[in-house]
Amino acid sequence: MTAAPELMPRLIVDTREQTPLMFRHLEATRGTLQSGDYSVAGLEEEFAVERKSVADLVGSVTRDRDRFTRELHRLRGFRWKYLLIVGTEMELARLAAQGRVKTPLQVKNSILAFSTRYGLPTVWVDNPDAAAHVVESWAFMAYRESMRQAGCKLAIPQWVSATLRAVNIGNDAPGLHPAPGGELNKK
Repeated sequence: MTAAPELMPRLIVDTREQTPLMFRHLEATRGTLQSGDYSVAGLEEEFAVERKSVADLVGSVTRDRDRFTRELHRLRGFRWKYLLIVGTEMELARLAAQGRVKTPLQVKNSILAFSTRYGLPTVWVDNPDAAAHVVESWAFMAYRESMRQAGCKLAIPQWVSATLRAVNIGNDAPGLHPAPGGELNKK
């Protein structure tokens, strides 16, 4: 294998994404994606992140459930696919108190059903900065794997390692830690 540590993936942000995440480590450009809100240039048919705020998520599992189901169905063939929820369980409880959803458990059960049905890992983060860090890390690791299969070895940057430790162990990445069910929330 040849070493090429200078190679970095380029993120694609869907043109329909109204408030795109601000990335610190990877270049991002706008483009039209068939599936998801974020992808990697060259991996648009293999890598996708569907991002939802808590309010969007509630709408997606209630009134817009059919549309959301179609979106997730399109992701079935993707090698790397993720549902990234930006917000907290407190926000979910507030929406339930406002009558926008019966109970937070209703939303959580829907997420669990979608995750199981579509093989879709679901991660919660508490803010957009943490979300951007997670998207960059997933993108880098997918890109690294695709390059490895092409015979090119890429070193894992420290910023990716910190996120991976947060996802798997629960330390080193501000704002992230694993919660029951593998979700990430604020420390």
